[in-house]
Amino acid sequence: MRLSQDVIYYWLIKKFAVSFEKKSDPDIGFMRPVFYETGLDIAGTVVIIDADGLKALIDSRNHGAETLFLCIETPNRSLKMIEGTVMVIKSDLSAISLFNYLQDIYNRFDQWDMRLTQIYYENGSFQDLIDSCQPILTEPILLIDKKFHYTAYSKSIEELTSAAFMDENKNSLPEVVNDFITDSSFQSLYDLPDIFDYVVVSPSGTDEMICKNVFDHNGYVGRFIIQLSNGSEEIAKTYVRTILAHLFTTADKL
Repeated sequence: MRLSQDVIYYWLIKKFAVSFEKKSDPDIGFMRPVFYETGLDIAGTVVIIDADGLKALIDSRNHGAETLFLCIETPNRSLKMIEGTVMVIKSDLSAISLFNYLQDIYNRFDQWDMRLTQIYYENGSFQDLIDSCQPILTEPILLIDKKFHYTAYSKSIEELTSAAFMDENKNSLPEVVNDFITDSSFQSLYDLPDIFDYVVVSPSGTDEMICKNVFDHNGYVGRFIIQLSNGSEEIAKTYVRTILAHLFTTADKL
């Protein structure tokens, strides 16, 4: 499975100090990492590169369009000629350690993508889809139907605050339903086919969510909701949107 620059950056900053020096098309998917070599076909690839490799790259005619470069040494020259994405690893680590960490990330996503395919061919459920996200998503996912019944949700919900919005029959509490149905913006989003952000402001604080409606024969039947952590940065929101979008490549088929 190819990964975008934002997904890779999200996972890198979990463990290392990283600066995003140059960005390219966010929709480009990059293949697994390689070490830079002159003459190597690096289009659509994550490339681990040191200072000597960077010099050779700039001196060459291939300036890495549609390539993601991970510099393991601080560049000592201008990056203007490089056409691709450039991130600089500020942490002190070897190229091998970085390579192995990236392989683990790609393995996670390949296994998730294989699991989604398996769920589709085995006529799996929405609960199966939500459970499949556990290795790659810390934020809880909920699926609520048009009657405000929670038909599926992350196992972590039961360990957190399910009692705050759900009764023993997995229905939304009356005060939660009331907050939703009296919010005109919530009502207006029923027909929206795209992923959208939703914010609830209450006396107890602000809840941010990223959502995607579920339709059956063009009619609204429910909504996937991913609850964000308080104060989530934009990169985390972008990551969650990316995961939800890929999840729906299978969800739309069930």
